[in-house]
Amino acid sequence: MSGPVNRVLTALREHGHEAKRAGAGWSCRCPAHDDRNPSLSIGVGDDGRALVNCHANHGCTADKITAAIGLTVADLFPDDPSRRNGQATKTRRVSASTETRPVVPAGDSVGVDAPKGGRTFPTVL
Repeated sequence: MSGPVNRVLTALREHGHEAKRAGAGWSCRCPAHDDRNPSLSIGVGDDGRALVNCHANHGCTADKITAAIGLTVADLFPDDPSRRNGQATKTRRVSASTETRPVVPAGDSVGVDAPKGGRTFPTVL
């Protein structure tokens, strides 16, 4: 069982909702509304996240379901230290050259040797 699903099942149990096995997942009464019949299904996604879905017609979103059991939507996802705020870490390009090059302000025409591979400009007299 994945960590996020275990988190959801534990939180449901702590709030008085005992989930029972149903097919490949679990089922129980939805904590987000006054549910008389089990309408909440809990499953495991391909990436290990917990899938929650209320089949009753009460507009129970993942936000409402998780809030009702003291969790957040972020708790439905596996802990992954390589991710920040739901985004993968960005790799930065590091220049292979440590050579400093003179910077010529735009519009100026000065007699400066051009940077490697650059152009030269005539001097204004």
